[in-house]
Amino acid sequence: MKITLTLAAAAKLLNCPEPSENGTITGAAIDSRQVKQGDVFIAISGEKVDGHNYIAAACLLYTSDA
Repeated sequence: MKITLTLAAAAKLLNCPEPSENGTITGAAIDSRQVKQGDVFIAISGEKVDGHNYIAAACLLYTSDA
């Protein structure tokens, strides 16, 4: 999915505190193996797999892409 949203705008939409550093979200992924730099990973609990179990893996993919 292609999007462009600042972290500050995302935080405001989610009613979260504003981040200390701003960046840009440029995409979204629900599969941790598909995460690219700039993506937000959306963890979903499915019938067979819980995406919450893959948050750390998604973070590692992001940092190795940077």
